[in-house]
Amino acid sequence: MVSLQFPMSVVTIHDPKLLGVLDKVVPLCASSRTLDRRRLKKVDDVMDCVSLARLQEVMSLGDKHRAESDVSKCKIKLGDLEEELVAVAKDTCNDLGLMGNQNRLHLSGNGFYPKNSYMGWHTNRNMAGVRLYCNWARETGKSGLCYYHEGFDTARKVSLDCAGWNFRLFKTDYKFPFWHSVFSLTNRISVGFRIC
Repeated sequence: MVSLQFPMSVVTIHDPKLLGVLDKVVPLCASSRTLDRRRLKKVDDVMDCVSLARLQEVMSLGDKHRAESDVSKCKIKLGDLEEELVAVAKDTCNDLGLMGNQNRLHLSGNGFYPKNSYMGWHTNRNMAGVRLYCNWARETGKSGLCYYHEGFDTARKVSLDCAGWNFRLFKTDYKFPFWHSVFSLTNRISVGFRIC
């Protein structure tokens, strides 16, 4: 299995099978009826939820494994597509050297982020392993991942999405927590995989 030297990496994946199955997720979000519009925020409020000040506030309470209710994304109902996604992603991760025969792959963190939504700061340290997140954005530069590797970073960092599919890898079992949050000022889809 590949050893990640950095807490988060943007990667390029050209696997047509993975891209093909991911493209099947996009129409599922367009027809989603699970959106509670009362949870959406103004742009300034979204950016406040992923700010350094909010991170410091959350960190003062201790390690927060999950965003829990500090989120305004919607769940995606994948149905029959779930099995196909896992099978194709497993093949892709094997081909990229991200998995060994002893590893398992699970769906994790899937959701639809409508315009002006977010996921608050958290670490995922309760579920150690490598994460591969496949994120689709409608527009370039209007959504992304905010992150802060405790003990190493001196400032909050931002990895912006480009229009279309974006791929990020990160680990959740470093000695110090890898804090991360998500903001979206455009429609955004997240399909995540946990390799353990």
